[in-house]
Amino acid sequence: MNQWKKDCYENERLEKLEFSGQDAKAIVFINCRFSACNFSEVDFSKARFESCYFVDCNLSNARLLSCRFHDITFDNCKMIGLNFADCDQLLFSVNFKACLLNLSNFCFLKLKGTNFTDSLLREADFTEAQLNKANFNNCDLTGALFHKCDLTEANFIDAINYTINPLNNKIKKARFSIGQVVSLLSVFDITIQ
Repeated sequence: MNQWKKDCYENERLEKLEFSGQDAKAIVFINCRFSACNFSEVDFSKARFESCYFVDCNLSNARLLSCRFHDITFDNCKMIGLNFADCDQLLFSVNFKACLLNLSNFCFLKLKGTNFTDSLLREADFTEAQLNKANFNNCDLTGALFHKCDLTEANFIDAINYTINPLNNKIKKARFSIGQVVSLLSVFDITIQ
């Protein structure tokens, strides 16, 4: 049963609601706060979110075709397998804190200054993403793919398990922890003792 009662929600607080597998196509959300809601496998095609905050929500495998995210914060959310590359790129701006973003797709996105702090991004795909000034502080990037990315001034302090080829990514003025910076040499087939 679909719980959506209207086409536009503004200044709403939605808490502990179950929306799993529902159709939320073209619904507009402005200045809404979502707490502990389950949006897994929801179809958000052509939905629009502006100035919204998600905390402790599950959005895993949600469909984001032409979905618009502007000024959105995700805090401690489970977001496995999301294809952010399908989103409408006009005014796209998101930030993540302590989120589970494994297997998510960020290919070709403009993510300048995006915050991914304390998040798990295992096997996330950032191919050709513009990540200048992005913040990956304290992130686990096991198996994440960085290919032809702009990582200028990106922050990888205390990030772990990343593999970044400095020959096919722009890393000028990016910041790395001394203990993990050795991973930048892994692409050179050398032995470090």
